[in-house]
Amino acid sequence: MPSSKSHSDADGDHKLDSLPVLSVSATNLSTAQVKSTLSKLLSDLFSYEKHFDWLRRVSERPHHGHLPKVGGVLTHIRNMIASLQHQMIQLNVPRPPPPSPSLPPPHPPVWEAVQTAHAILKSFRLFSDWSVRALLSLSDRL
Repeated sequence: MPSSKSHSDADGDHKLDSLPVLSVSATNLSTAQVKSTLSKLLSDLFSYEKHFDWLRRVSERPHHGHLPKVGGVLTHIRNMIASLQHQMIQLNVPRPPPPSPSLPPPHPPVWEAVQTAHAILKSFRLFSDWSVRALLSLSDRL
């Protein structure tokens, strides 16, 4: 019988330690501080930008499925970064240093690339949901 890890990997549940971790639960957003939350959002967006850029490069390689929408996601992430930076300047929030996540290898096997793409997309979906909730919560305090 296969181990639970290999079974989990077969289901597409792949852990990627370089992805941002949500630090505040949705229930605690009412107590989140404006400056620290905006800094965390920006830092996480920079990290996702690097991860999606990695995914774009990997998907353009032969024998890997090309993901044309990754470029569109990157454009949206960069637009969100610019928008958030503008808001942070207006609110005099210091800009956090850009993260340097240890990205997966540049030439992974196809299945590893698929698992990693799944992990990035799943994490980004959760981050997007959390960030909308955080920004809505903060908008009452601005």
